Amino acid sequence: MLNKRFISSCLLGIVFILTSCKENQSYAQGTIVYDYSILLNNRDKMSESPEIKMLIDKLLIEADKALSLNNLSVVSKNMLPPSNDKHDYLSQATYWWPNPKTKSGLPYIPKDGQSNPARLKIKDLSYLVDLSRGVRVLGLAFFYTGNEKYANKVEELLNVWFINPKTKMNPNLNYTQFIPGVSDGRAEGLIDSRYFIEVIDGMILVKDNISTDTYNGVRKWFDEFVEWMDTSKVGSKGKGLKNNIGTAYYMQKLVYLRLIDKDEIAIEVLKNDIPRLIDEQFDNEGSQLYEARRTKSWNYSIANLKYWFNIAKIGEDLGVDIWNINTDRNKSIKQGYAFLEKFANGDRSWSGEQISKIDFGQSFTSLRIQGQRKYKMENGINMNKNVPNVNDVSPIIYLTEYRF
Repeated sequence: MLNKRFISSCLLGIVFILTSCKENQSYAQGTIVYDYSILLNNRDKMSESPEIKMLIDKLLIEADKALSLNNLSVVSKNMLPPSNDKHDYLSQATYWWPNPKTKSGLPYIPKDGQSNPARLKIKDLSYLVDLSRGVRVLGLAFFYTGNEKYANKVEELLNVWFINPKTKMNPNLNYTQFIPGVSDGRAEGLIDSRYFIEVIDGMILVKDNISTDTYNGVRKWFDEFVEWMDTSKVGSKGKGLKNNIGTAYYMQKLVYLRLIDKDEIAIEVLKNDIPRLIDEQFDNEGSQLYEARRTKSWNYSIANLKYWFNIAKIGEDLGVDIWNINTDRNKSIKQGYAFLEKFANGDRSWSGEQISKIDFGQSFTSLRIQGQRKYKMENGINMNKNVPNVNDVSPIIYLTEYRF
């Protein structure tokens, strides 16, 4: 008779084999934030739709420019973080300025909505933005054309930023959004890393045409980054932030958990943390309480709802409906969308502070495309109402978020 210890060992071995074999199956539908069914639908219509062909031609112009991207690495900066390690990411707070009451200018003081240009001397954030935009457009270009030059460039960029020991970024944001004389790094700086979600979807689009070492190396990097988010002094504070940065924290965490095949944890976050955050952020009319206080209240309300739409897309793939959830306090992102749509349509005048000029309708474009697909069709309303002309919108918005 087989002893219990032997049987237990066999069962554990079987579980290990099955777990290993299911790598990457958690998002087998394709991408994590982009709607893969829309990508496929548009690609299937490439030969018959002049609109799609025109948009892909525009996309390829951007992708060809991205082929020239070089030296996107945190070690290229000319300033050391407090750790004295150039591999540590470094960025300066956007809305903080020298103190006019002190000779040294320290401690810096806040001026909400007014960007301090001196922060741009540190290049890590601009490099990260370029990486995000580059991998995104290159990944899409490969998806729509199959041209391997785009996948090869994605792999090159990924290796420099995440893998090559001479150039890679350490998986932390300990020194992000620092404030001279106030803080070496802040949880609010987690907003910087939101650009990684575009990198991840771009990488997934080329994953069958890059090396396994590169793909798994990036996954390992994000596994370590999630650990930093959960346990570090700076990263763990993101869990308690209630404004758009809190939304960005959970949006990122969900994307990273999907990438590293930890769907069970992602589902727990969606069921437990997300309803709480909706309750904290929205009022019963759909206004976003913390964003409405900003000097660029419309910009921040739009950006934050985009984060929520990304979270809802992830929930959709995992069987958790965030699009239509009503919390115990009757709050929802659906109300948040309807609230902003009234102002985008010109039905109401925005009363929040908005120190920069904004086109309310145009800035609502990507939300409108996604929101009408998710909400209006269920009411039988024409999906195409108020959708802007393709000539007025980034090809990425249409090619990833709109089904022709």
